[in-house]
Amino acid sequence: MDDSLVKIREKFQETGKVSVEDLLNINEKLKSLGKRHFAVYSKQEGFTFKIEDNSDELDVVLLHREVLQDIMGITEEEIREKLKIEYFKNIREAVKLVEQSKAQAIFSYVPPTVEEIARYSLQGRIMPQKSTYFYPKFFSGLVFYSLE
Repeated sequence: MDDSLVKIREKFQETGKVSVEDLLNINEKLKSLGKRHFAVYSKQEGFTFKIEDNSDELDVVLLHREVLQDIMGITEEEIREKLKIEYFKNIREAVKLVEQSKAQAIFSYVPPTVEEIARYSLQGRIMPQKSTYFYPKFFSGLVFYSLE
């Protein structure tokens, strides 16, 4: 992971430090920095960085392509099958795994809004795996109830 952190610093602008306490409110911190800002936290260190990109890509797409795939070498299949990556709705669970050396790092980004997801989807574009991992979720399937 140290090598990947060095590559992230070489390729992107570092914009600040991130502590464990910062992670508990990371969305607010990243929102205050603006679009294209991300956080990475490892047992050794944590920092925010910015991906300079003027395209209409979503931040989550840039994180997947520019960091997870290009720098860390994680393939789309490995992401889809959760072979080298796990998703958490509770940041404390993720921090615990990093602190116990059961995970190497946490990456965080500001999730796309419903409007951004709709716009992106209506353009026929496909979002990365789990990029719409939000709650509450609708239950899938159909339920029928006879009114007779």
